Amino acid sequence: MDVPPLLPILEQLEPYSKSSGTPPGKFALHDGTDYVNLGFYIAILGIAVSNLKGHVTQERQRPKPSAVPDSPGKVGDKPRTELQLLHAVLEALHSKICTLVLIVLLRRVFLMGF
Repeated sequence: MDVPPLLPILEQLEPYSKSSGTPPGKFALHDGTDYVNLGFYIAILGIAVSNLKGHVTQERQRPKPSAVPDSPGKVGDKPRTELQLLHAVLEALHSKICTLVLIVLLRRVFLMGF
């Protein structure tokens, strides 16, 4: 079974920086984030990467040197595979969402005086 390519997904998951001059990806968290749309994008992402077994099989069939490097500035580090990069960016996104939820909850508690 064919699996969708991970590179376009990884590009959408790149962290957003105002100074980069590039528009935010679908999963970027910033002042203008539409959290309703973000929820839909996350649901679609869940479907796109649901066949992990297929991605692992596909990655194992690739030659080792074709692994995607983590960062061109890092010298001496072992290049990361697309699945490893996906895992790292999903963990970072999860962490940001959890932090935002905590901030919202703390603001509500503070404003309500509990």
